[in-house]
Amino acid sequence: MHVPCFALFYFGIKAIDLNAFKAINESGLVYDGGLVVGPMFETNDPHVYGAGPCVRYSRRLYAPDRLHKYYCSEDVGEALARQLLLKLDPFMAGRTDLEELDNTHRYSSSLLAYRESRASFGSSGRLSNSAMKSRWQPVTKFESPIVQMATLPGPLYYMMLRKPGRRVPMAVQLLLPRQGHTLITNKRGNYFRLQINSLHCVESISCLSKKPFSCDNFTQLYGKHEAYFNNLLVRYNINLIDDLFDYFTKPWTAAFFQEPFTTMLNDIYEHGGNTVYDVVKTKFNEFYEGQRAESVTEELSAFIFNESCKECGQNEVLHHDADIFWKAVGGERIVFKNLTRYLHKNAVANPHYAVPDMQFI
Repeated sequence: MHVPCFALFYFGIKAIDLNAFKAINESGLVYDGGLVVGPMFETNDPHVYGAGPCVRYSRRLYAPDRLHKYYCSEDVGEALARQLLLKLDPFMAGRTDLEELDNTHRYSSSLLAYRESRASFGSSGRLSNSAMKSRWQPVTKFESPIVQMATLPGPLYYMMLRKPGRRVPMAVQLLLPRQGHTLITNKRGNYFRLQINSLHCVESISCLSKKPFSCDNFTQLYGKHEAYFNNLLVRYNINLIDDLFDYFTKPWTAAFFQEPFTTMLNDIYEHGGNTVYDVVKTKFNEFYEGQRAESVTEELSAFIFNESCKECGQNEVLHHDADIFWKAVGGERIVFKNLTRYLHKNAVANPHYAVPDMQFI
């Protein structure tokens, strides 16, 4: 159907098709506002699996905020494919221990080249199928961001990226404490909004530009610390960055959008970065638990918190403790060695980077 118009705005309600509902109901499948599934996508029919925005978890799982429609569809699809592979692959079909006890409760797709982390909730002995279905099980948690893209009249190119889960209205977000930092630029026809959370990691991106851009590249920024981007927050605060869109499309950022670079970051994380993160996060939580318990006055809070980081609550004490621990585990040498190896192995793809001499590592 062709309708001559300048722009079309559709305000219809997303709901299941009547014919689909009739087919589900007449097939004996449980329907409760959506096709009811278990933690591994199974329905009450052992031959039928379900995933996507038309399904919801069984009420006994107490997971109304973990519906598939709140997460990246690629994550959900890959997690379902993994379950089907365990069923259909002849080399995996006999391994019921993986199928039932080693479920993937935290899952990220290849969209961001994230490494998936598993959690096994099984007991020491084998449980029967009936026991597995009758007990409570945690549902899968998906970690890739939600990305929405559109080409608007003009043409204007739009992208919105946010963390997975139920969306919190902006009016509510602004009332919550420790929302981090919001970086906004609007120069040369490029609007760019970057939200950094309380741990200084990129949490959401909004971009509207007259120039076409790669959404896949901007997606790689999600979850990374602002210090990765040449001390982004400091540069923004002292007005050295007036166009974030131009900043993230310069040649020096090319490495952030390459898969080998993500692999290198994971290697650094394994060689001490995870320990540093856990220590900092523990101290961060302990500090603010103490703040709430003691009910400190507003004047004392202003004295304790670093003036430049009031929005996220980071302070000199926290930075000092993290820096001492980082130096104790030889963090700078770990980063330098891994980065040098990366540049030597990928020199052809990164001719604009200076490569350190291998004899100095």
